[in-house]
Amino acid sequence: MEPLDAKNLPSIAGYRLIEEIGHGQAATVYKALRLNGHSEVVALKLLRPGNEGQRRRFEREVEVQKSLDCPGVVRCLDSGRANGALYYAMEFVEGVALDAFLASATTLDEKLLVFERLCDALAQAHARGVAHRDLKPANVLVDAQGQPHILDFGICALQADDWSTWLRSQQTQPGDIIGTIKYMSPEQAWGGLLGPIDHRTDIWSLGVILFEMATGGRYPYKLDGLPGKSITESLLHRIRHERSETPRIVFPQYAVQLKTLIDACLAHEPDRRLSSAAALADDIQRVRTGQRIGTARRSRIHSLERLAIGLVVNQPHALRVSGLAAVLTFLTVL
Repeated sequence: MEPLDAKNLPSIAGYRLIEEIGHGQAATVYKALRLNGHSEVVALKLLRPGNEGQRRRFEREVEVQKSLDCPGVVRCLDSGRANGALYYAMEFVEGVALDAFLASATTLDEKLLVFERLCDALAQAHARGVAHRDLKPANVLVDAQGQPHILDFGICALQADDWSTWLRSQQTQPGDIIGTIKYMSPEQAWGGLLGPIDHRTDIWSLGVILFEMATGGRYPYKLDGLPGKSITESLLHRIRHERSETPRIVFPQYAVQLKTLIDACLAHEPDRRLSSAAALADDIQRVRTGQRIGTARRSRIHSLERLAIGLVVNQPHALRVSGLAAVLTFLTVL
């Protein structure tokens, strides 16, 4: 969708739209004045005409944003319908996307402090039963005080009795692959077919962000194409099957502890991941203040297991079957 000229901005009662500040597949976001007596500046998200699934996701996003009244999550201020289109107004954050902030930050401590605050904000969302499931730098705005603000809960999952059950309200169905592939967990890359996509997928996304932060912008997987596959298909294949690359930490004094945390976040099996965003926030604070982190290094056996399986999954079928059998036999006798 092409940016609209100021003269052609939509008309919504109670608001004066100023300019378009972003748009995605289903909605456009505008900077606007909320005319409620003191002309409050807001970000107004307007759903473009689309299918029923988009409408349901938008309504769920509004519902979730209203429930998450906590620091570090963009607050929903109002919602409604104008000229047949759904909209909601949220607080306007004067800031930059997380990746732009990280590129401009001059010290590791400055970056880690913002990352710690991001983990704290996500922990509060998890405590309220919400898993974001599309956490990425573009969905985090950092203000002038270094406070991150999480936005865009369009494909979130809501907790029911237990995260490990399928009895929760969610915006996708088993088999759907939806989200941003670069920050997608293995269970997301499989479309949830191997198990639930819950708060642990956000831990994986945090691990990818921390990997990029600690390595000066490197990514945990190769981004080139595999034979016979597109770039997208290749990345999905690697996330599903391969162990992430070993991070080359550019800050030697923090290398051991940051690698331990990255490994704990990027465990392929959700049950082996770091337990919570709160635990990660606590450990990042310990790294910043020169203390020993509470997270233990991943066992050597588990590392060997992931490495061995990663080496054989790309082999031809016959070699892959015999290779996996050899790996399992080797691990059994260790």
